[in-house]
Amino acid sequence: MKRNKHMKTMIDLSYPAVKTVTRKLAAVAALTLICATGLGVPPGGGGGGNTGGGTIYFIGPWDGAQQGGTAVMRTMNSDGSNNRQLGFGLFGNPSAALHGGRRWFLYHRPIADSYYLDGTQRFELFAYRDDYDSGLNNNSTTKVQLTNDIDLQAKPWNTAWVSGDQQISFKARRWSGGVVVAGGIYTASPVFDANGNITGLVAQPTTPAIPFPLVETAPGDLWPAFEDYSWGPGERVVYTEVGTHDLLIADLLGSPHQRIFAGYALWPQWSPDGTKIAFTTSTLGIATIKENGTQFRVIISPTSNWSAYRPYFSPTGSHIAFTGQTESPLNLDVNRATATGSNLTDLTNQPAPFSESINHTFGGGGWR
Repeated sequence: MKRNKHMKTMIDLSYPAVKTVTRKLAAVAALTLICATGLGVPPGGGGGGNTGGGTIYFIGPWDGAQQGGTAVMRTMNSDGSNNRQLGFGLFGNPSAALHGGRRWFLYHRPIADSYYLDGTQRFELFAYRDDYDSGLNNNSTTKVQLTNDIDLQAKPWNTAWVSGDQQISFKARRWSGGVVVAGGIYTASPVFDANGNITGLVAQPTTPAIPFPLVETAPGDLWPAFEDYSWGPGERVVYTEVGTHDLLIADLLGSPHQRIFAGYALWPQWSPDGTKIAFTTSTLGIATIKENGTQFRVIISPTSNWSAYRPYFSPTGSHIAFTGQTESPLNLDVNRATATGSNLTDLTNQPAPFSESINHTFGGGGWR
């Protein structure tokens, strides 16, 4: 295979020593979008034309908020129509499919007056139904605590549904005897009742489904050696390596980790058919690459006053949605383009300081 500075032949990962990251991101917030299938939405997302279909979930202003007001989860069609607010206080990564006619969101919530052994706030994973509202519909049916383990320290907001919605996953590390002893991607199987409601987990996760070596992300602070990840078909996961920010692929079968991109990658997302991976570049543009490390292409290039990050594929794989960030004045908007980078469209086009995007701080949103 022909090689260039952007790609490397797939090799077994030997976990080299972590390098110092020399480039710092200037982005203030980040967008997460996900694709939705099975919604019965026409190809135009309800507005006609070919815009990818499905429904986009994102973070935006509360309908009654003034500028600078509270952010909430919002939804819209792929053509930007029917932009509306979901329940107040609802955030998280949505399930790929509807269950009992409802979509479920994964979100880590802090546990009051409870702390991990390192002294940081304890977080546990919750499932929220799409009609959850902290003031109007807050009950044990719409809000379900999934994990409950003081020794399993999750990285908040780093969650994902495994392909097929039969398992949930999250990044975490395990404590024992006052030290961190394991870490990686943990998975668990949610329990659905006859109405499609989540009632809990089949079992609490005890060991990582995909283990990673532990590295220091700060002096004396050990975490598994990956940052962001995304599931693809066949229970495979693409992730970015701590330090190098290279792209690698692993799976639930224990196969050797394989490096597919030697460069600086952030927030990778697998296409629905598993043939392509989109990610944010070091210059805050968007690139795609084949799963075998070939055909690296920059499809969205930044400008001096605008950057793009956190791409997500449409249900058909024909389009991507992502955050477009204007530097001056600072503002975030949900953008859409074809999977090759053409027909770039700002779907929200809110003037600063209003922003409509999926904010990484809340870890929520997607295109489903």
